[in-house]
Order: sequence, then C-alpha cells, then structure tokens
Amino acid sequence: MNKQFKPGDAVKLKISDMQMMIRGIANIPSEQESIAKKERYECVWYDNAKLQHAIFSKELLEWLAPNYDVLHFGNYE
Repeated sequence: MNKQFKPGDAVKLKISDMQMMIRGIANIPSEQESIAKKERYECVWYDNAKLQHAIFSKELLEWLAPNYDVLHFGNYE
C-alpha cells in the first residue's frame, strides 16, 4: 500500500505489535538531506495510561486492520 497516512489512522510498527494513531505529518528539519526527504509521521499511543508520542518514518509503519477500533485512544490533543 503506497498511499499516505492521515491523522486518525490506526497503525503499528512493522517490527512490533505497538499500536498507535497517526497525529500528523512531522515537519522537523534534518541536517541529513536523505532523512529530510522521507515521509515521517508523529504517532501517539498510551503506555500504562500515559500518553506517549514519537516520530517514525513511513517505512516503519503499517496500517492495522481496516475495522480496528481506535476509540480507545480518546482525546489525544
């Protein structure tokens, strides 16, 4: 699947089962040109009821099942 993630999409890391939600596209400048050109996304998730967030490149993420219920993320703003 080669389409762009959008805010609210339920995703997981390809190398683990960590489930997250896309918060938005990460527009953080990078000194390394090759990194700056890659699509990166800010993701949010809960770890023991504490809201966490991090930025991941598109290559590390994959969609969860289309019918995955993301309502448990609640209000993450």
